[in-house]
Order: sequence, then C-alpha cells, then structure tokens
Amino acid sequence: MIYYYQIKYTPLTAVLLPNEECPVCGKTNTIEVVLYMRYLRSLVPFFGMGRTTEVYCTSCDHVIKDPAAPFYAKKNYSSGIAENIKNIRASHKRTWWQLIYPWTICWLMLVLAGYGLINQAIIQKKIRDNQELLENPVIGDIYKVYIYSQFLDVNTTDQQGMFTLFKLNHISGDTLFMICNKEYPLNYGFQESDWKNLSRNDDAFKSKTYKISFQKLLDTTSERPIWQYYDKTALDSIRKTSPKNNETGQFIGRLCHYNTQLKIIERP
Repeated sequence: MIYYYQIKYTPLTAVLLPNEECPVCGKTNTIEVVLYMRYLRSLVPFFGMGRTTEVYCTSCDHVIKDPAAPFYAKKNYSSGIAENIKNIRASHKRTWWQLIYPWTICWLMLVLAGYGLINQAIIQKKIRDNQELLENPVIGDIYKVYIYSQFLDVNTTDQQGMFTLFKLNHISGDTLFMICNKEYPLNYGFQESDWKNLSRNDDAFKSKTYKISFQKLLDTTSERPIWQYYDKTALDSIRKTSPKNNETGQFIGRLCHYNTQLKIIERP
C-alpha cells in the first residue's frame, strides 16, 4: 500500500520591509517577510512541523530565504531582514484553529482514545453494578432474561425463546422464587430502549412461580444460566419413570448479559 503525504505551508501573516533593497533587482520597498505554518498532510493534516519564514522580492521573485531550507542552511541576512524575521515570529499570535489544525489526526486520536477510556470505564462500572446486584439479591429485583419458549405460557412461532422480565418474590436458601412478566420486548432485548415497553408493576406479572437456583446464576462459565428446580409433582414423575435420574432441575434460559452496557438487574 502506498501512503501519499505532503509538507504543506499555510501563510499566517506577512510584512513588507521599508527601505530594504533587493540584492538582485536593486529595488527598495519590495522585500517581504512571510510567516508560514508548516505541517505534514495526508488527506487531512496529521503532524505539525512548527512555523517558518520566507523572505523574497515581490518585484523580481528572488528568494532570499527559502521556507523549506534546512536549519543548517542558514545564511547571513542584513540586520533589517534578520530583525524583522525575529519580530514577525514574536509578534504573531496564533488562533486556536492555527494551534489545533496541524495536529488534526493527533487530536482526533486523542479524542477517540479519551472516548474509549471513558466508555470502557462506564462499561466496567455497569459490570460491577450488575455483579453486586446479582450477588446480593433483594425481593423486588427485576431481571432481564431470555427464556426458552417451552417454559413460557405463550403462543409463539419462535422455537428458540423470548426475552422478558423476571421479578424476585421470595428467597429461601439457594432458591429464588420468581414470577414472569406478561409482555415481551418489542425488539431484540439488546438495548435498554428495547425494554421500556414492559411494565414493572405487580399486575404486569403472571402468578406462576419459577424456583431458580441462585448459585447457578453466579456461574460465569455457563453464561449465567437460569436453572429451575423441579416442583414435587414433576420430580415424582421423573423418579417414577427414570429411577436413576438424579437431576433436580433443568435449564430454562439465561440472563441477558451479552451486552456489557445493559443493566441486567433493576432494583426499585
């Protein structure tokens, strides 16, 4: 890949020197000192190279001082020219734009890096907040969940599952007694805005209780699974048909933890 760049010169200010004679054409009042801003550019400016000056005759275009000349090529100028080169650099006050412009890419990278750091800090705080709420459940907590369709009393063509809300009603040892919301997000549950249409009021939840394992919710290796304990009727039926089956429950879904910016647990 070929990268194309240029060294650009943007004039900032200029001054015409009175009574200064051109060494080529001999005319006076034609010597001009120009102050430039110099920078590297590749589509947009990305690296400032400071300021430089040019001295030339406006009559014959003879260049007395080339702005692109290296520093070691400095010549001996007349006292008038040397003094005015020093004065024009000292007296010119750069605007904010003139200070920022040569470093466009650098400033942009700093802004993006700053945004990334701030955004990462916000994400990490949300992760910590979610973890703290998850580890210390309180009755009334609202959980954003994804439940497999067969465990929901809903008619749907979706064979995978549905996003909805679980509400914590009671805690007994490792068991969290939860109830399910009657509604489901309008979209896919990836953003906070997808959940706004769901009511958090008590009458917005069904009466059916799900007995959820607290320890399983803390299992980060299995993607925060929602593990439901079998009720006595189901457990007796399983033991009767499969005496060697020692399972006490089953996975019915998972917490919506995949979006790190999502507040997966709400505490009223």
